[in-house]
Amino acid sequence: MQFLYRRTKSIGYFVCRSLNGLVPHGFSTKLPLMGGRSPHEKILHQKQLFCEALKIDIHSLLPLQQTHGDKIFIVKEPIKQITPGEYDGAVTNSPHIALSILTADCLPILLYEKKTKIIGGIHAGWRGTSLGILQKALTSIEKDFNGNLKDCVILLGPSLMPCCFEIREDVLKILQKRLSFWQTVIHKVDSRLYFDLKLANIMQAKEMGVPQENIHSLNLCTFCNPGWFHSYRRDKTLNEKIISIISLS
Repeated sequence: MQFLYRRTKSIGYFVCRSLNGLVPHGFSTKLPLMGGRSPHEKILHQKQLFCEALKIDIHSLLPLQQTHGDKIFIVKEPIKQITPGEYDGAVTNSPHIALSILTADCLPILLYEKKTKIIGGIHAGWRGTSLGILQKALTSIEKDFNGNLKDCVILLGPSLMPCCFEIREDVLKILQKRLSFWQTVIHKVDSRLYFDLKLANIMQAKEMGVPQENIHSLNLCTFCNPGWFHSYRRDKTLNEKIISIISLS
């Protein structure tokens, strides 16, 4: 088992064995809800609870506005004022910045370059994956921070697994156009098409030179595990999220 389950008070989350004790990080399970508040306030409250469990200052979290795109926000020191806007990923070497990703079926990806001390957080749905968002973050680690991808550890969190990630012909056409290996990650069962989101990102990481042994996947399906995770496809609500966090301090 590549991942360990931790529970601090009412907060349950998964950490990767290879990074346990090296950098604060985790993929949350269902977090306690706060009634009578706006969706934004509820998520903020859940972030606060998770940050407390990981012993991270919530004020250090980078405020991303995820849009199912492929833009990566680069954070270098010295830091003056952060207004990142609409991004689906971030990369930093700052010990004063923590990265958080919100998902509810899409794939949360956490990155750690262990020699140069660089972290990344990525929201990868089928759109971002087809646009190569993980590869763009890895390119940033190399070019913007002089990192080495052979020293990069990639953590793939809970998401839709191919058993439940059904796609239609319009999505298939986009994936066929953008992914050279599309036949490997799309499967047909009877007359239905299914997409292997995690395998697509693993293949993209390996294309960039990340060693297979440095890629760790939490192979739990959000749709199949209602007791553990939120799922937009199952629950039909945008107000509940899985929170994924990583920090250098």
